[in-house]
Amino acid sequence: MKLDNTLAQNTTTRQSSILPPEIVREIVEHVSHDLTVDLPTRALNLLACSLVCSTWYNEVLPFVRRYFAWNQGVTMRLSDSNFHFLHSRLADLLAESRRLHLAQCTFIISLNIPLSTLICQHSAEESTRQDRKLSEMYMKIIRNAPKLAYYRFTYDIDAVSDESGRDIDDFFNKAGPLCKAITHLELRQKSAEDLVTFNPCFIGSIADHLVYLRITGSLIGPARQALRLCYRLKIVRLNIVRFDLNWLVPLVASWPNLRVFIMHTDRPGLCDDGDEDSSAGQLALIEKLDPDLAAIIASPYPKKTVDDLITALAASCHLLEDLNLRTRGLPYEKVSNGAMRGLIDSCFRTLKFLRIEGQTLYGDFLRDLTRCRQLKAIYLREYRDVVGGELPPSLEELWPHLHFLRLSSCASLEWAFIERVLLACGRLRMVELPWVLSEEREKFMAKIGFEKDNCGKTSPRNWRRASEPVL
Repeated sequence: MKLDNTLAQNTTTRQSSILPPEIVREIVEHVSHDLTVDLPTRALNLLACSLVCSTWYNEVLPFVRRYFAWNQGVTMRLSDSNFHFLHSRLADLLAESRRLHLAQCTFIISLNIPLSTLICQHSAEESTRQDRKLSEMYMKIIRNAPKLAYYRFTYDIDAVSDESGRDIDDFFNKAGPLCKAITHLELRQKSAEDLVTFNPCFIGSIADHLVYLRITGSLIGPARQALRLCYRLKIVRLNIVRFDLNWLVPLVASWPNLRVFIMHTDRPGLCDDGDEDSSAGQLALIEKLDPDLAAIIASPYPKKTVDDLITALAASCHLLEDLNLRTRGLPYEKVSNGAMRGLIDSCFRTLKFLRIEGQTLYGDFLRDLTRCRQLKAIYLREYRDVVGGELPPSLEELWPHLHFLRLSSCASLEWAFIERVLLACGRLRMVELPWVLSEEREKFMAKIGFEKDNCGKTSPRNWRRASEPVL
């Protein structure tokens, strides 16, 4: 079965169908399960069906609502042969839905925009018209999707010329005033080492209602300063390199409402990775786009560390609930007891999830951590000096809400500490131990209701609670 790609003529009258509802229902079932077309085309076919008349609208709406609830929008990739056509069709359908004051236009809540689609091919007139049309289709979608809140911009281009940069800035300057509902912004490069530039005016236009920010790559340029305006941010997720800490640490003070902070710094970044040619090339580009950051990178003075970041979070983010810092691959990035004590002093009433990696914490850290009574998950990695012998003697001083405990590579931990936590934390459901247990200790685990987690390829050090303890 094929559907006409244009809207039916009677969409303006909203008359009832000449077909009985049961026939309409059967047609809609066929369209929703039509495997001869891809998922985006199927979704748009259903959207078109819902605009035929009131009978079709009532029959199709549950299918359309269900699809968009699962997918948060129509996901279309550049690899799709009809990428331009799909966006054009989606824009037309949403515009018609909005004109008729129907609900379909409110189902689109996310939009993924590859930056390459905003760049006009200036060498070819036809390509230019096609690219301009695609940019206009994005604008049409934004205008007619009143609940569009999640924007993801994918950096699928290696380099941006001055001419291409003007194309991208032109789009953002036009889109910014229309993005009244945007609350989530994601900037995704290919990897953490790749540079990210972004339009600061766009960030400024959405700053007072942005609550979620995710960046993969090294942010440079005026956009960093624009992020100071985003005082309502509650969730920040970053996949960056080490030198990004130099701009990130001062920026944290601008986010007093932060609840979730997740940062992965798997790579050293410029001037630290041993590849002099690559570093020199990136540094030259940064000198052009962000002279202030280039001066910091080239400076012989000490640079910001993860410890500095934790101290900044403790000073400004008193509502923090989730702290996830993964610095694997950076052995010189130490997390100290002093920095963690400051964070606990500031956030012990709110902290619920904690994941940190380092090699300089010792027993006092665990004693301080018992003040965080709301903790539900603890993930410690590479703490070879934490033994667990400094805990308060009372079992009630431990974590009453703890569900998950992961102690990867904490080989110095005493078994007495593990045993106390297992007995005291009645809500504990999953634990990863730093070593494989002996037969005697495995019997103890079984006695208190734990069994090995053999799902998938999990480690034999992983245990989950299967029943209530038999004591």
